[in-house]
Amino acid sequence: MPILIADAAGASADLVFIASNMRARDAEEIYGMRWDDDPEAVAYETRQAIEMGTGRVFHHESEPVAVCGAVEIHPGVFSAFAYGTDRWRHVVKAVAVYSLLDLKPWCAERGHRVECKSRWNHKTAHLWLESLGATMEGVLYKFGKDGADYYQFAWTRD
Repeated sequence: MPILIADAAGASADLVFIASNMRARDAEEIYGMRWDDDPEAVAYETRQAIEMGTGRVFHHESEPVAVCGAVEIHPGVFSAFAYGTDRWRHVVKAVAVYSLLDLKPWCAERGHRVECKSRWNHKTAHLWLESLGATMEGVLYKFGKDGADYYQFAWTRD
């Protein structure tokens, strides 16, 4: 069952666990856009993003498995994020429901755009984003620190 991040110490430990045990494809995607490959830094920045925006940690059998949320990056524009461990499949439906029923409306009340970047070869993420209504807007050529291309996905309020 998903839980809201409420307890700062517990949330930090959960986020460090998730970031330290990320699925290989998530790690390749996330670390490909970062200066470092430090899971504690990812967890810290995720916690900051949730505190400034919104997000949830999802558990399966009391183990933290995934995190999903969004933070405003400039007026009316939010950056969405989601990553998880190899047990992601156990919570993917809960993450999707949260994204559709809580996250997107929360962002829509506060802005007009939610965007997300995804590495060119993370096909599962692309399908998942499109199933949630995101549109692939274009390619960010040579965007990754290793020169990999990334795709820009977005939801916009009409």
